[in-house]
Amino acid sequence: MSPWSAWKARWWQERERRLLEAHSAQEGALQAQIEASQHRLAAQKDDLLALEQRQAERKEELAKANEELKTQLRLLEAKASPTNVWSEAFSLGVSKAWDMMLPLMRESVGKSYEVIFADAVEQTLQGLETTICRRLDLAEKAHLRPANELLAKREEFKAKAATTVDLVAKQKYEHYVSALDWVLHQGSNGH
Repeated sequence: MSPWSAWKARWWQERERRLLEAHSAQEGALQAQIEASQHRLAAQKDDLLALEQRQAERKEELAKANEELKTQLRLLEAKASPTNVWSEAFSLGVSKAWDMMLPLMRESVGKSYEVIFADAVEQTLQGLETTICRRLDLAEKAHLRPANELLAKREEFKAKAATTVDLVAKQKYEHYVSALDWVLHQGSNGH
C-alpha cells in the first residue's frame, strides 16, 4: 500500500470517527430532549387528570346544590299551597309503592302460571294413563307391535325433545317418552 493510500485511509477513518462522535452527541441530545418532553407530557397529563377529577367533584357538588334548591323551592311553594304538597306526596308514595310491588306481582304471576301448568300436566298424565290402559286392552285382542317399534318411537320423541326450543312442545315430548317408558316397563314385568 502506498503512503498516499495509507494517508487517505487514515484521513477517511478519522473523518468517519468524527462524524460518528458528532452523530452520537446529537443523538444523545435528541434523546435527552425526547425524555424531557415525555416527562413534561406525563406531568401535563397528571395535571389534566387532576383537573378533570376536580371538575367532576365540582359538578357533583353543583348537582346536589341544585337538587337542594329545588327541594327548598318546593317547600316554599308548599307553604303557599298545602294541597299541592299532599297531592305530590301522595303521587310520589303511590309511585314508590308501585315500583316496589311490581316485581312481587310479576313473581306471583310466574308462580301461579307454574302451578297451573303443573296441574294441567298432572291431569293430562292421569288421562293419558287411562288411554294407555284402554289401548293396551285393545292391543291384547289385536296383534301386539314389536317392542323395538316402541323403542324407536321413544328415541324419536327423545330426539325431538332435545332439539325443540318450544317449552310446551319439549314437555309434551318428554311426557310421551315417560308414557312409553311406563308402557315398556309394564310390558317387561309381564303385567
